[in-house]
Amino acid sequence: MFFLDFNDNRLEHELRMHVRLLADRNAAIDETNREIDRLFAKNDIEIASRQMDVNLINSEGLQQLVSSRSEGNVPLARQPGENAQ
Repeated sequence: MFFLDFNDNRLEHELRMHVRLLADRNAAIDETNREIDRLFAKNDIEIASRQMDVNLINSEGLQQLVSSRSEGNVPLARQPGENAQ
């Protein structure tokens, strides 16, 4: 395991391993990733993911928040201080 870099609010590591046959590479990666995921879940370790919010405003002044977190999405609404036309 190599500690490569600090990047975008995360620590970058690289795990290297050898397989006997190139044909075994994807299966080894899959098995390793699944085991890491299982152990993280068992130990309540959550991998943070990049989050982004985008505010969309249409020509009528209605605004909608689109979030990378589904619970953050809200329906169209007038911006504060705007009156209906």
